[in-house]
Amino acid sequence: PAQVKKRNAEWGAAGLNERLVSGWNRFIEAVQAGDPPWLVVRHHAGPEATQALFASLLQGQAAPREGHVASLLPG
Repeated sequence: PAQVKKRNAEWGAAGLNERLVSGWNRFIEAVQAGDPPWLVVRHHAGPEATQALFASLLQGQAAPREGHVASLLPG
């Protein structure tokens, strides 16, 4: 929070936002490059799917290349 406040004061809100978006876009390009991509995002919706994901993570069954986004709300 202190660094964001400092950069906001230095660059202004628009400048800070511009740099954040630019950095995010470069990150996304890097992780999606290659075949297969560096990171594959998997979405899990609902309590049952989230519980199944958690169990697989605890059992060491998740692939290192996968990033998981879980929501307790049904999809």
